[in-house]
Amino acid sequence: MAKLLATHHGRECDRRGKYAASGFAQVERKKSGRVIITSSTFGRQGNGLKPTYVTSKWGMVGLTVVDVAANARYTA
Repeated sequence: MAKLLATHHGRECDRRGKYAASGFAQVERKKSGRVIITSSTFGRQGNGLKPTYVTSKWGMVGLTVVDVAANARYTA
């Protein structure tokens, strides 16, 4: 689990927005090179600490998490 910052469609988000600004996420790199965000703590407002699963099948397209330490970006 890497500490990450989140943006949604290129806009940085904070706790007043749709996603929390920082949290922890787990990413999985497929053999094809595509990176899938399998789970994260970027919860929707009002859901408390319930994890949000960030994969394309959940329709969360456009959420990008940035691993500041590794200088890497992952987009769902």
